Amino acid sequence: MRKIRITFLIVLMLLLGLFGIHVSAETELIPLKNSSGTGNVQHVRTSIDVEIPKNYEATTQEFRGVWVSPYAGDLRPYTRNDETYKQALIEILDVMESNKLNAIIFHLRTHNDALYSTDLAPQSSYVDGMDYERWNYLPWLIDECHRRGIEFHAWLNPYRIASSKISLADVLAKYRNCPKNPANNPDNVLIGSSGVILDPGRPEVRDYLIDVCMELARNYDIDAIHFDDYFYISGVDDSKTQALYSMNYGNPSSDDFRRLQVDEFIEGLSQELQNLNAATGRYVQLGISPSGVYRNSDTYVAPENFRYDANGTLTYPTASNSRGFSHYDGYLFSDTKKWIDNEWIDYILPQ
Repeated sequence: MRKIRITFLIVLMLLLGLFGIHVSAETELIPLKNSSGTGNVQHVRTSIDVEIPKNYEATTQEFRGVWVSPYAGDLRPYTRNDETYKQALIEILDVMESNKLNAIIFHLRTHNDALYSTDLAPQSSYVDGMDYERWNYLPWLIDECHRRGIEFHAWLNPYRIASSKISLADVLAKYRNCPKNPANNPDNVLIGSSGVILDPGRPEVRDYLIDVCMELARNYDIDAIHFDDYFYISGVDDSKTQALYSMNYGNPSSDDFRRLQVDEFIEGLSQELQNLNAATGRYVQLGISPSGVYRNSDTYVAPENFRYDANGTLTYPTASNSRGFSHYDGYLFSDTKKWIDNEWIDYILPQ
C-alpha cells in the first residue's frame, strides 16, 4: 500500500505541476498541510505554499490499482499444488474487490525469466514445477479478474537479469539451453555495480523484448503491458555498444545515446501494440511506472508562466523544482516526457 500512497501524491504533484494539467479558475485552492498538520507543504527552495483543490471532485473513471509480485513477497511461490495457488490468488482478488480496486499489476517477468508458459525465457523459480498442460493459471487468473471488473496489467522488467553482481560465466550457463534468449550471447549482457541487465543498445535485445511483450499480448487477454523503473543500471560499461552504433544516431553524448536506445524500444513496442489493437479491436495499453522525479531543476516556475506549443505540449519548464533521484538521467536514462509527448505510452504512474 505504501507504493500506492506514494504514487497518488506524486501523480497529484505532476497534475498540478510539470506536465501542465490545470485546475480550472473556478476551483478554490487551499494550502496542502504537512503530515503533522502543523504547517503547509512548500515548493522546494521557496516559501510558496503547495495548493490543492478544496473540494474533491469525483471522476467518472479512476485507476485504482495494486502491484502484486512474488519477488516482493506479495504471493508465495507455487508449491506444486494447483488448488493452493489458486486459493492464494483468489484471496488477493477478494481483498482487491473489498477495497474497490480495479486494476492488478501482476509481475510476470522479474529477472529475464517467465512466470508463464514460454520458450523465450527460462521459467521463474516462483512457478517451478507448474505443469501448464494440466492447469495454466494465467488465463484463469485473467478471466477471474475480468469477471470481477478488474483490469489485468502484465508487469515486466524488460532488461534485468540479476539484482546482484554475478559473473558473465554464470549468466551464460543459465541461458545455455535457451537459444531464443539474447542473454546466451556475452555481447548482449552488461554487468553493473549491483546487477546484470540485457544491453538496451543492442538491436537483437530490443527485438527480443518486443517479441516477449507481443507474445503475451497475443496469447493472453491482458489489458496492458507495464514496466516500472528498471531500465539501465548504475556502473555499466557499454562503450563497445556505443562504438558500434553511436554513428547511427549522429554520435550523441553517452547519456543521450542511452536515452535513445530506451526510446527506440518504447516506440517500437508502442507501434506493435497499436497494430495489434487495430487488427483485433482490442485495447492493450502500454504503461510506465518510473521513479517519482522526471528531471531536476533548481528553479521554481509558477504555473502561469508555463509555455506550450501549438499542440498543447509543455515546452517550458522541462524539469521540476526538485532534488530527488531523476529517471531522465541518474542511471535509468528514461525520457518519459518524450514518451508522453509522442503518445507512445497510454498512462504513467510515477512512484
